[in-house]
Amino acid sequence: MALLGREFIAVPDDKKQQIVFKWHDVSLRRFSKVIVEPDQEAIFVNKGQVIGVLPPGRHDVDADELPFLGAFIDRLTGGKAYRAELFFVGTREYTDNPFGGRIDDVRDPQTGMLVTLRVFGEYSMKVADPVALITNLVGTVDVSDNEAITGWMSDQLLKVMRTDVTRQIVRNGWPILGLSAFTPDIEQSVIEARLTNLPFEAEHGLDDAWGHVHEIDSSFHDVFPLHQSRRIRNNSVTPGTGARRCHRRPPSFV
Repeated sequence: MALLGREFIAVPDDKKQQIVFKWHDVSLRRFSKVIVEPDQEAIFVNKGQVIGVLPPGRHDVDADELPFLGAFIDRLTGGKAYRAELFFVGTREYTDNPFGGRIDDVRDPQTGMLVTLRVFGEYSMKVADPVALITNLVGTVDVSDNEAITGWMSDQLLKVMRTDVTRQIVRNGWPILGLSAFTPDIEQSVIEARLTNLPFEAEHGLDDAWGHVHEIDSSFHDVFPLHQSRRIRNNSVTPGTGARRCHRRPPSFV
């Protein structure tokens, strides 16, 4: 049974939702078959370097069919195996990936109140360059789930939104309390702003088709406009003393 279990090398059915799947054995038996699904590519790695890439199909693990394996014979097996790590990378589009988090603290143009903005939504993504993904982002480690990849992509989207949404609020005077009415404008603005980030994403082997913003959450820091709340704090009374709290500039030292 152990021999039959090594005849075919493929992604198990319960792991096919993973973007990257690493085969558990680094000693690949000669003449075993690598089965690469139509929406996958297989990447051979040795000591951190990509040594070969397989397209979809069935491939014999043999240097006669895959010449790049010739230099990586596992001598401990008497030439019956090759020494390499094998990664399967999904190339289909992965949809419904959630993203969300804090954008920034901004001042509402209508009320002058300081507001913390958070945005939540979803996006789709796909691997454009499996080799770049393995070498520049994932690394040669066992990736048991998609978080290392989807989390990185989510961070890139939030970085774009932190810059662009804040700029749009200031430039267009969008009111914070009615910001959800501008969701289509925000989505279009992010699409345009992302164009400057595409080379960076491509360098890491990824491409995303964007998605939708589901919710824009706002939390007000003060019940007064900024200029009023600052004046109140500066003239606040120290509890139990009746004395005003003094806010002095700390001394500077040369």
